[in-house]
Amino acid sequence: MWRLELHFASNPYPDLKVVRLNELDFDTNAPALATNVQEAARTDARASWVPYRLELNREVTRAFFRDTELTKVFNWSIPTELIEFIVAYPEHGES
Repeated sequence: MWRLELHFASNPYPDLKVVRLNELDFDTNAPALATNVQEAARTDARASWVPYRLELNREVTRAFFRDTELTKVFNWSIPTELIEFIVAYPEHGES
């Protein structure tokens, strides 16, 4: 039996987090969910999932592309227009 799990940690919160994919509803009619992978691990990982919202996507996308360390490492300069395109993709992208 396969254990379909995603294990990850982040620099601010190095405690290992686990997403058990078999606990998620992949039905196309199910509401889309999101989670912040940069928050502290919770004992019940399912509690950290919230309904997807455009503003949440905007917040995390901007934080990623405007991160000082990532900008320095990758030497990138991402225009605001491109970031906004990426933010809006789930709503307007191809299905």
